[in-house]
Amino acid sequence: MIRRQRAKLESMLAPADRVGADSTMPSSMSDEDLVNALAQYLDLEALEKQALLERPCLRTRAEALVELLEMKMMMARTPGLYNVAH
Repeated sequence: MIRRQRAKLESMLAPADRVGADSTMPSSMSDEDLVNALAQYLDLEALEKQALLERPCLRTRAEALVELLEMKMMMARTPGLYNVAH
């Protein structure tokens, strides 16, 4: 399951002009190190990072990170979405 999440993360974060090219993420990096590094270094709110840290295992942390990034990508493509009251 984590391999599928890793593949999603790699495809989401690969530069658009490098489609089909080798990933910029080192394949030698363990899944856990990759997920933790992304959670730490991506431009995420402190509460989002905390929520990822509180996940019980690597699989659920990776799933949550993918979902979070998908949501952020969707919001970035939808003009005015940030102005919607919650």
